[in-house]
Amino acid sequence: MPNYLVRLKADADNPGDLVGVFVADDVDELAEYVDECCDTCDCEYTEMPNGGIYLPRPALPVPYDIPEDGDGDFFKGASICETWFRYLVGREDFGEWHSLAESDFTPEERQELINSAIMKLSNHPDYKA
Repeated sequence: MPNYLVRLKADADNPGDLVGVFVADDVDELAEYVDECCDTCDCEYTEMPNGGIYLPRPALPVPYDIPEDGDGDFFKGASICETWFRYLVGREDFGEWHSLAESDFTPEERQELINSAIMKLSNHPDYKA
């Protein structure tokens, strides 16, 4: 499964801010995960190389019963592996970024989808021209 780095787009309130690192089968699934924390229209993504996040010791056990005070920060003090560190730090542009709000359809494919949607709508029994 690909690793994705997601950040806020240049026209967002805090451009370039890290949204997160996600693992997903495809971009549609990625968008579902990102939608849990922010508006996907504000985000862009790039694929990352293999890598990971590791925790200092002592870490929280898994499974973990969250105490009544709600303190269950699994990633407190976490670090990223050297591969990801090199990927994120020290280079101005290290990946090809894609908007989560825009598809990779060609103009012809996009027009075909629009035409299909209009046809389905016009054939609906409740449609009024």
